[in-house]
Amino acid sequence: MGGLARRVSYEKALQEQVGRSIAVLQVDAGNFLSDDLTLPAMAAEARVKNEWVLKSFDQFKFGAANVSPRDLPYLSELMKKPVHSESLKRFPFLNRVISANVVPASADVAAFKPYIIEELRSPRLGAKPLKVAIIGVSDTQGAPGNIVSGYKFLDPIATLKPLLLELRPKVDLIVVLAYVDRQTAKQIGMGTTGIDLIVAAHQLPLIDKVDEAGDAVVGFVPNQTKWLGEFRLYRAADSKGTAISSYLYRHVPLDKALPDDPVAGKFVADARAAFTKLAPAGGTLQHSH
Repeated sequence: MGGLARRVSYEKALQEQVGRSIAVLQVDAGNFLSDDLTLPAMAAEARVKNEWVLKSFDQFKFGAANVSPRDLPYLSELMKKPVHSESLKRFPFLNRVISANVVPASADVAAFKPYIIEELRSPRLGAKPLKVAIIGVSDTQGAPGNIVSGYKFLDPIATLKPLLLELRPKVDLIVVLAYVDRQTAKQIGMGTTGIDLIVAAHQLPLIDKVDEAGDAVVGFVPNQTKWLGEFRLYRAADSKGTAISSYLYRHVPLDKALPDDPVAGKFVADARAAFTKLAPAGGTLQHSH
């Protein structure tokens, strides 16, 4: 959660700069939760930290978050069928935690939504909203069908193909959130038809250029919260539809040049106070995001 206050601050500053005339959609490509374990269970402070992360995504209006193998130890607890409905009440953002190829390996856990469709509205978009399908996929962690925390991983390309056929006529833009390495991200683009953008994360370093793979443009999100990966999408001034005609991808440094948003800053401070109380005596908490 270290970059949350600056991330919120950046969005507000951007909106103020353009007179609140654009639509902004914030997403997470995966590995947004802690998987720290005190065997055989999750460490208490990690569990509390994860609760705050889910609450933050809800409070600050994130569009979606993709499931990675490292998110499953905690998510699988919330997705167990006896507690799933209560989990949704506690954490409404669970309805926006998505994966098309991470599916239940048994009847004991509920399925994640494979995708969501967002309708973005803004003065620059005009009267007609931009319909965006957001699909989640993750690395198979070895052979397809490998099981992690009660879920199995299907081949991402084989999973995406029928979804793309279904969604392409219904939406203006298809975004795939992919917790995969750079080569696999490119393979997803080359092996499918109809993806506009792939936002890939997988403990990646800062990669300052995009890859073009098939129909898709692939942007790579660096690990930790020191940078924000940003696609800026444009359409031609004479366009009568909603089609995107060009794009800009860049990494925004979340450094001291950005002041902390006060509301988000207080949220982060409250969260740290809550899970620091549960840290082992003399220990420190490590934050990957």
